[in-house]
Amino acid sequence: MAYHLVADRFGIHETDSLKRIEPGTGKLVEVDGKKVAAYCDEKGKVYALNPNCTHMGCIVNWNREEKSWDCPCHGARFAIDGKVSTGPATIDLP
Repeated sequence: MAYHLVADRFGIHETDSLKRIEPGTGKLVEVDGKKVAAYCDEKGKVYALNPNCTHMGCIVNWNREEKSWDCPCHGARFAIDGKVSTGPATIDLP
């Protein structure tokens, strides 16, 4: 957990453009210097979320098998639109 709290803040995660996200996938990208958890649906609609888990603030990662945003620190899981799927988080990603 301590690794993620530090590494996430120093840009170890991949950054990219919203235009490069393949339909049906999610990715951590950088927009205007800020990290964004972005998902592009099959029709090309992009969902952009704050990537900080609402439980302890770790940066979520894309889980391509489950099509969810997962927190590496305590296992919270969020749907593509940011709604909590699995705790310990109780607040959706904004």
